[in-house]
Amino acid sequence: LEIFEKEQPNNKTITDKKGFFKINKLENSISMFLMIKNNKNLIDSIQVIRRSGGERINYYFIEGRSDTLFIKQK
Repeated sequence: LEIFEKEQPNNKTITDKKGFFKINKLENSISMFLMIKNNKNLIDSIQVIRRSGGERINYYFIEGRSDTLFIKQK
């Protein structure tokens, strides 16, 4: 699978056989979504920045945080 930033699609990586991946953060930039492609088909997205109550910001899958997401493929 190919993983890339929605706002910076040239910043991309691929998953290993188990589906794990690591993508480098671009300096002075962070996208709200990571997009997931299988071959040429967009299959899902991962929201990495979420706002709670308009004030609190939560980060997922970035800044060294180990998170897991399961995606069922047909």
